[in-house]
Amino acid sequence: MQYSISQMISNVANLSVATILPSRCPSCGEIVRNNQNDTLLKQSGFCISCWSELKFLTPPWCISCARPFEFIEQGAKSEQLLCGYCIDKPPEHDGIRAALIYDDINSKVVLKLKYSGRIAIANLIADHLQRFLHDDLEKFGDNIWMVPVPLHWTRLWKRTYNQSALIVDAMLKAYGGSNDIVEHRVDLLKRVKRTPPLKGNSGKDRKKLLKDAFALNPKYAQQIKGRNIILVDDVYTSGATTDACVKILKSAGAAKVIIYCWTRVIK
Repeated sequence: MQYSISQMISNVANLSVATILPSRCPSCGEIVRNNQNDTLLKQSGFCISCWSELKFLTPPWCISCARPFEFIEQGAKSEQLLCGYCIDKPPEHDGIRAALIYDDINSKVVLKLKYSGRIAIANLIADHLQRFLHDDLEKFGDNIWMVPVPLHWTRLWKRTYNQSALIVDAMLKAYGGSNDIVEHRVDLLKRVKRTPPLKGNSGKDRKKLLKDAFALNPKYAQQIKGRNIILVDDVYTSGATTDACVKILKSAGAAKVIIYCWTRVIK
Protein backbone atom coordinates (compact mmCIF):
# COMPACT_ATOMS: atom_id res chain seq x y z
CA MET A 1 0.00 0.00 0.00
CA GLN A 2 2.87 2.37 0.73
CA TYR A 3 4.11 2.03 -2.82
CA SER A 4 0.63 2.70 -4.20
CA ILE A 5 0.19 5.87 -2.16
CA SER A 6 3.63 7.15 -3.16
CA GLN A 7 2.78 6.43 -6.79
CA MET A 8 -0.42 8.45 -6.44
CA ILE A 9 1.52 11.39 -4.96
CA SER A 10 4.07 11.14 -7.77
CA ASN A 11 1.34 11.21 -10.42
CA VAL A 12 -0.27 14.30 -8.86
CA ALA A 13 3.13 16.00 -8.74
CA ASN A 14 3.75 15.19 -12.39
CA LEU A 15 0.40 16.70 -13.36
CA SER A 16 1.15 19.87 -11.41
CA VAL A 17 4.57 20.27 -13.02
CA ALA A 18 3.05 19.74 -16.47
CA THR A 19 0.93 22.86 -16.06
CA ILE A 20 4.01 25.01 -15.41
CA LEU A 21 6.66 23.69 -17.78
CA PRO A 22 6.58 24.35 -21.56
CA SER A 23 5.03 21.82 -23.94
CA ARG A 24 7.29 18.92 -24.77
CA CYS A 25 7.20 16.27 -27.46
CA PRO A 26 5.31 13.27 -26.02
CA SER A 27 7.92 10.92 -27.46
CA CYS A 28 11.42 12.40 -27.04
CA GLY A 29 10.66 15.17 -24.55
CA GLU A 30 12.08 17.99 -26.64
CA ILE A 31 10.42 21.38 -26.06
CA VAL A 32 7.87 22.06 -28.79
CA ARG A 33 8.02 25.72 -29.73
CA ASN A 34 4.80 27.70 -30.04
CA ASN A 35 6.05 29.75 -32.95
CA GLN A 36 6.08 26.92 -35.47
CA ASN A 37 4.64 27.93 -38.81
CA ASP A 38 3.24 24.48 -39.56
CA THR A 39 -0.26 24.44 -38.03
CA LEU A 40 -0.65 20.67 -38.41
CA LEU A 41 2.68 20.03 -36.72
CA LYS A 42 1.83 22.42 -33.91
CA GLN A 43 -1.50 20.67 -33.29
CA SER A 44 0.16 17.23 -33.32
CA GLY A 45 2.15 17.95 -30.16
CA PHE A 46 5.27 16.28 -31.58
CA CYS A 47 8.61 17.83 -32.40
CA ILE A 48 9.63 18.03 -36.06
CA SER A 49 11.99 15.05 -35.80
CA CYS A 50 9.50 12.64 -34.22
CA TRP A 51 6.58 13.83 -36.35
CA SER A 52 8.51 13.10 -39.54
CA GLU A 53 9.20 9.53 -38.34
CA LEU A 54 5.64 8.58 -37.37
CA LYS A 55 4.21 5.74 -39.46
CA PHE A 56 0.53 6.49 -39.94
CA LEU A 57 -1.84 3.70 -40.91
CA THR A 58 -3.66 4.66 -44.09
CA PRO A 59 -5.40 2.81 -46.94
CA PRO A 60 -4.96 0.53 -48.73
CA TRP A 61 -5.40 -1.75 -45.75
CA CYS A 62 -7.32 -4.80 -44.64
CA ILE A 63 -10.90 -3.74 -43.89
CA SER A 64 -10.90 -6.04 -40.88
CA CYS A 65 -7.58 -5.65 -39.04
CA ALA A 66 -6.13 -2.49 -40.68
CA ARG A 67 -3.01 -4.35 -41.77
CA PRO A 68 -1.54 -2.22 -44.60
CA PHE A 69 -1.10 -3.66 -48.09
CA GLU A 70 2.15 -2.97 -49.92
CA PHE A 71 0.20 -2.93 -53.16
CA ILE A 72 -3.19 -3.96 -54.55
CA GLU A 73 -4.19 -5.19 -57.96
CA GLN A 74 -5.31 -2.59 -60.42
CA GLY A 75 -9.06 -2.14 -60.26
CA ALA A 76 -9.41 -3.77 -56.84
CA LYS A 77 -11.59 -1.89 -54.37
CA SER A 78 -9.50 -1.31 -51.24
CA GLU A 79 -12.61 -0.90 -49.08
CA GLN A 80 -13.48 -4.56 -49.72
CA LEU A 81 -10.10 -6.27 -49.27
CA LEU A 82 -9.15 -8.71 -46.53
CA CYS A 83 -5.59 -9.70 -45.67
CA GLY A 84 -4.44 -13.33 -45.68
CA TYR A 85 -4.44 -13.48 -41.88
CA CYS A 86 -8.12 -12.52 -41.63
CA ILE A 87 -9.12 -14.83 -44.47
CA ASP A 88 -7.30 -17.78 -42.89
CA LYS A 89 -8.64 -17.10 -39.40
CA PRO A 90 -11.58 -14.69 -39.22
CA PRO A 91 -11.06 -12.45 -36.16
CA GLU A 92 -13.29 -12.20 -33.12
CA HIS A 93 -13.71 -8.44 -33.60
CA ASP A 94 -15.52 -6.50 -36.32
CA GLY A 95 -12.68 -4.19 -37.26
CA ILE A 96 -9.59 -2.43 -35.92
CA ARG A 97 -9.04 1.31 -36.07
CA ALA A 98 -5.40 2.19 -35.36
CA ALA A 99 -3.69 5.51 -35.90
CA LEU A 100 -0.09 4.31 -36.18
CA ILE A 101 2.15 1.33 -36.82
CA TYR A 102 3.91 0.43 -33.57
CA ASP A 103 7.51 1.60 -33.26
CA ASP A 104 9.92 3.08 -30.72
CA ILE A 105 8.63 6.62 -31.21
CA ASN A 106 4.93 6.07 -30.55
CA SER A 107 5.55 3.38 -27.93
CA LYS A 108 7.22 6.02 -25.75
CA VAL A 109 4.00 8.04 -25.94
CA VAL A 110 2.03 5.14 -24.44
CA LEU A 111 4.60 4.54 -21.71
CA LYS A 112 4.45 8.18 -20.61
CA LEU A 113 0.67 8.09 -20.54
CA LYS A 114 0.57 4.84 -18.56
CA TYR A 115 3.40 5.27 -16.10
CA SER A 116 4.46 8.93 -15.92
CA GLY A 117 1.18 10.67 -15.16
CA ARG A 118 1.16 12.46 -18.53
CA ILE A 119 -2.61 12.19 -18.82
CA ALA A 120 -2.84 15.05 -21.33
CA ILE A 121 -1.39 12.59 -23.85
CA ALA A 122 -4.84 10.97 -23.90
CA ASN A 123 -6.09 14.10 -25.68
CA LEU A 124 -3.38 13.78 -28.31
CA ILE A 125 -4.27 10.12 -28.93
CA ALA A 126 -7.97 10.97 -29.06
CA ASP A 127 -7.32 13.63 -31.69
CA HIS A 128 -5.71 11.04 -33.96
CA LEU A 129 -8.52 8.50 -33.43
CA GLN A 130 -11.31 11.00 -33.88
CA ARG A 131 -11.30 10.59 -37.67
CA PHE A 132 -12.53 7.01 -37.26
CA LEU A 133 -15.33 7.85 -34.86
CA HIS A 134 -17.28 10.06 -37.24
CA ASP A 135 -17.17 7.38 -39.96
CA ASP A 136 -18.23 4.59 -37.60
CA LEU A 137 -21.12 6.58 -36.17
CA GLU A 138 -22.43 7.06 -39.69
CA LYS A 139 -21.87 3.40 -40.55
CA PHE A 140 -23.22 1.71 -37.42
CA GLY A 141 -25.87 4.16 -36.32
CA ASP A 142 -26.68 5.42 -32.85
CA ASN A 143 -26.63 3.85 -29.39
CA ILE A 144 -22.94 2.98 -29.54
CA TRP A 145 -21.13 2.29 -26.30
CA MET A 146 -17.45 3.12 -25.92
CA VAL A 147 -15.71 0.78 -23.49
CA PRO A 148 -12.10 0.83 -22.25
CA VAL A 149 -10.15 -2.38 -21.74
CA PRO A 150 -10.30 -2.60 -17.93
CA LEU A 151 -7.44 -2.77 -15.46
CA HIS A 152 -7.42 -5.08 -12.48
CA TRP A 153 -8.26 -3.09 -9.35
CA THR A 154 -4.75 -3.57 -7.94
CA ARG A 155 -3.18 -1.97 -11.02
CA LEU A 156 -5.79 0.77 -11.05
CA TRP A 157 -4.97 1.57 -7.42
CA LYS A 158 -1.26 1.65 -8.20
CA ARG A 159 -1.58 3.76 -11.36
CA THR A 160 -4.59 5.84 -10.16
CA TYR A 161 -6.20 5.87 -13.61
CA ASN A 162 -7.00 3.68 -16.61
CA GLN A 163 -5.26 5.17 -19.64
CA SER A 164 -7.81 3.62 -22.03
CA ALA A 165 -10.68 5.23 -20.11
CA LEU A 166 -8.91 8.60 -20.40
CA ILE A 167 -8.71 8.15 -24.17
CA VAL A 168 -12.46 7.41 -24.29
CA ASP A 169 -13.22 10.52 -22.24
CA ALA A 170 -11.03 12.64 -24.49
CA MET A 171 -12.68 11.30 -27.65
CA LEU A 172 -16.16 11.94 -26.32
CA LYS A 173 -15.20 15.42 -25.16
CA ALA A 174 -13.94 16.21 -28.65
CA TYR A 175 -17.13 14.74 -30.10
CA GLY A 176 -19.38 16.67 -27.74
CA GLY A 177 -19.70 14.48 -24.67
CA SER A 178 -21.73 11.36 -23.92
CA ASN A 179 -25.22 11.60 -25.39
CA ASP A 180 -27.94 9.48 -26.95
CA ILE A 181 -25.65 8.52 -29.85
CA VAL A 182 -22.48 7.38 -28.10
CA GLU A 183 -21.88 6.77 -24.39
CA HIS A 184 -18.92 5.86 -22.21
CA ARG A 185 -19.60 2.66 -20.25
CA VAL A 186 -16.44 2.57 -18.18
CA ASP A 187 -17.65 -0.30 -15.99
CA LEU A 188 -19.14 -2.56 -18.65
CA LEU A 189 -16.19 -4.94 -18.40
CA LYS A 190 -14.30 -5.98 -15.29
CA ARG A 191 -10.85 -7.48 -15.04
CA VAL A 192 -11.45 -10.18 -12.46
CA LYS A 193 -8.06 -11.90 -12.62
CA ARG A 194 -4.73 -10.19 -12.15
CA THR A 195 -2.31 -11.35 -14.82
CA PRO A 196 1.47 -10.93 -14.97
CA PRO A 197 2.88 -8.43 -17.49
CA LEU A 198 2.24 -9.76 -20.98
CA LYS A 199 5.26 -8.19 -22.65
CA GLY A 200 7.65 -10.80 -23.99
CA ASN A 201 5.03 -13.56 -24.13
CA SER A 202 3.90 -15.15 -27.37
CA GLY A 203 0.35 -14.69 -28.60
CA LYS A 204 -0.44 -18.25 -27.53
CA ASP A 205 0.93 -17.69 -24.03
CA ARG A 206 -0.91 -14.39 -23.72
CA LYS A 207 -4.14 -16.14 -24.59
CA LYS A 208 -3.58 -18.69 -21.81
CA LEU A 209 -2.71 -16.01 -19.26
CA LEU A 210 -5.85 -14.05 -20.12
CA LYS A 211 -8.25 -16.98 -19.87
CA ASP A 212 -11.15 -15.98 -17.58
CA ALA A 213 -9.46 -12.63 -16.88
CA PHE A 214 -12.50 -10.55 -17.87
CA ALA A 215 -16.18 -10.56 -17.02
CA LEU A 216 -19.28 -8.59 -17.89
CA ASN A 217 -20.74 -6.32 -15.26
CA PRO A 218 -24.06 -8.07 -14.42
CA LYS A 219 -26.00 -4.81 -14.36
CA TYR A 220 -25.59 -4.53 -18.14
CA ALA A 221 -26.66 -8.11 -18.93
CA GLN A 222 -29.89 -7.02 -20.59
CA GLN A 223 -28.87 -3.60 -21.90
CA ILE A 224 -25.95 -4.88 -23.97
CA LYS A 225 -28.05 -7.06 -26.26
CA GLY A 226 -27.89 -5.77 -29.83
CA ARG A 227 -25.48 -2.95 -28.97
CA ASN A 228 -22.55 -1.86 -31.10
CA ILE A 229 -19.42 -1.52 -29.00
CA ILE A 230 -16.21 0.44 -29.53
CA LEU A 231 -13.53 -1.23 -27.40
CA VAL A 232 -10.62 1.11 -26.67
CA ASP A 233 -7.04 0.11 -25.80
CA ASP A 234 -3.69 1.85 -26.10
CA VAL A 235 -1.67 -0.77 -28.02
CA TYR A 236 -2.81 -3.73 -30.13
CA THR A 237 -0.06 -6.37 -30.02
CA SER A 238 -1.19 -9.96 -30.58
CA GLY A 239 -4.88 -9.26 -30.05
CA ALA A 240 -5.07 -11.64 -27.08
CA THR A 241 -6.36 -8.99 -24.66
CA THR A 242 -8.97 -7.52 -26.96
CA ASP A 243 -10.03 -10.99 -28.19
CA ALA A 244 -10.73 -12.00 -24.58
CA CYS A 245 -12.86 -8.88 -24.14
CA VAL A 246 -14.64 -9.28 -27.48
CA LYS A 247 -15.63 -12.86 -26.63
CA ILE A 248 -17.25 -11.70 -23.40
CA LEU A 249 -19.10 -8.88 -25.16
CA LYS A 250 -20.29 -11.02 -28.06
CA SER A 251 -21.41 -13.87 -25.81
CA ALA A 252 -23.45 -11.33 -23.84
CA GLY A 253 -25.28 -10.26 -26.99
CA ALA A 254 -23.29 -7.34 -28.43
CA ALA A 255 -23.97 -6.96 -32.16
CA LYS A 256 -20.57 -5.64 -33.26
CA VAL A 257 -17.33 -4.88 -31.45
CA ILE A 258 -14.81 -2.55 -33.07
CA ILE A 259 -11.35 -1.99 -31.60
CA TYR A 260 -9.77 1.46 -31.35
CA CYS A 261 -6.10 1.79 -30.46
CA TRP A 262 -3.35 4.37 -30.69
CA THR A 263 -0.86 2.01 -32.31
CA ARG A 264 -0.77 -1.60 -33.50
CA VAL A 265 2.02 -4.06 -34.05
CA ILE A 266 2.50 -5.23 -37.63
CA LYS A 267 4.39 -8.50 -37.99
